[in-house]
Parts: sequence; C-alpha cells; structure tokens
Amino acid sequence: MELLPTEASLTQLHESSLLSRVVNRFKGLGEVSVSYYIDMAVSEDAFTPHEGLGVVKLTASHAEAFAKLRGVQGRPVTIGRARELLERLRCYGVFKGGELVSTACACVRMPEVWVICNVFTHPEHRCRGYAKAVATAVTRDAVTSGAKALLHVAEGNEAALRVYRALGYRELCRRPWVSFKP
Repeated sequence: MELLPTEASLTQLHESSLLSRVVNRFKGLGEVSVSYYIDMAVSEDAFTPHEGLGVVKLTASHAEAFAKLRGVQGRPVTIGRARELLERLRCYGVFKGGELVSTACACVRMPEVWVICNVFTHPEHRCRGYAKAVATAVTRDAVTSGAKALLHVAEGNEAALRVYRALGYRELCRRPWVSFKP
C-alpha cells in the first residue's frame, strides 16, 4: 500500500536521481515545487565564534515574543505551540527594545550531530551581527557537546552563507527539497 501525504510536506532528497520520480508522483495531486539547499557543517576545531550582542537562552516564558517573530518570518505559530517548541528545542535570541529580533535553534540534538534551524533576524534589524551571534550560541552548545553542527541554507541566500562561513561552517553538498501542498 502506497502512502501519500494528506497535508503540506517538505521532503529533502538525499539521492538527486529520485527527483523526477518524486515530482512526477505528486503531480496532479497538488502543488509541487523544488528548491535547492546547501548542507553545511562545522566541528569544534573549525568553529570561529562571534561574541556579544546580549544573546539569551530562550525559555517558555519567551513564547509570546517567539510566536510574534515566527509570524514575521512567515511561519506563524500559536503562543501555545511556541511554548512547546521552546520547551523542546534549544533556542537563543537577541532582544532589542523589549522585542525579540533574532533567533537560532537546535532542532535535532544527537551525540554526533546537532541540526541548527530557525536562524532568522527581523528584516528591520538585519546586518547588525545578530544572526551571527545567535548562531554562535547554539553552535557552541553543539560543538562543546562533542557533536558537529549541521544546517541547511537555501541556495542563493548569500547573506546567510556569509554568516555561516564566518563561523567556520563548510559546504558539504547541494540537495533538492520537494515541497508538496495537496
């Protein structure tokens, strides 16, 4: 029995040769689009931290601010869901004028690898080093635990690529991601 998604999904393909088969399977069932992402990683010996800027570890008490910034990001969540995420994920943020303006989280934490996600800075607060600072905080936690830090960045996002390269991240590979909406 073949299972097909019944709601929106995003699939990272580790084998590019499967791309046409996956896209063709979903055609006619909904909207299908393909984006390319670059996998990047850093280990403790290559990590170059960027210090300062008042980075704080986010907790459930920051749920309202986190939900608000996720809305700006175009990935809205309820305050309840934001609280759940902050209890489950390791997240850091920068506040300016009482407003959360930048975040970075670890979505997966295993002994050998942590996956860094949700690196986002409010558009009105970009180019001030905030993304570099929050990414430093979560990357430091990963590498001091003995793991490598891994992240995915959209191909063409040169600003993000500059940030991650400055922290010591190196490109591993380029992969297609298939977005599907029934």
